[in-house]
Amino acid sequence: MKATIKVTLQVLVFSLVFSKIVTHQAWGDADCYDDKLLVMDKCEKNLKIRGDYIRPGHECCNAVRGSDIVCVCGKISLEEEAKISIAKVIYVARDCGKPIPAGNKCGGFIVPPSLSSTPRAYP
Repeated sequence: MKATIKVTLQVLVFSLVFSKIVTHQAWGDADCYDDKLLVMDKCEKNLKIRGDYIRPGHECCNAVRGSDIVCVCGKISLEEEAKISIAKVIYVARDCGKPIPAGNKCGGFIVPPSLSSTPRAYP
């Protein structure tokens, strides 16, 4: 009987801890998802795969500065990578004064130290 109560309590504690972790991640993902949509919209011309890199303007940089850009970068899907340049995402973040630190994931790419260095411009 005592063993049954102990096992039941362990299962309840595990379930509670697991539900807290999962719930917290879901809330964070929703916020980051909104940030990602805003950055993709306001910086669309800067992130296109084709063409030269265009430095970001005020509207794009305001979206980047107001977002959790590290989270946004980590949430870029393979489908989105087919439409945008990951290198340009990293450059835009850097040029807006919010560089993505080296070692972080951006889409399917790990940011190297050379791309996360000092910003080139602050529009």
